[in-house]
Amino acid sequence: MELRVMVVDDDKMFNLIAKVLLRDTGIACNPTICTNGEEALETIGQEIALDKFFL
Repeated sequence: MELRVMVVDDDKMFNLIAKVLLRDTGIACNPTICTNGEEALETIGQEIALDKFFL
């Protein structure tokens, strides 16, 4: 099972820094970035249908 990481924050600069750090440290190759809770819940709903899980 592939580990998926989701970052949820409305600050675009924080999201960029988090994405780079997650990639550079090898924690997540392709982290999912959402800018609000509603977007995150929609994304999780779509991914659950595909049997993917987030950390």
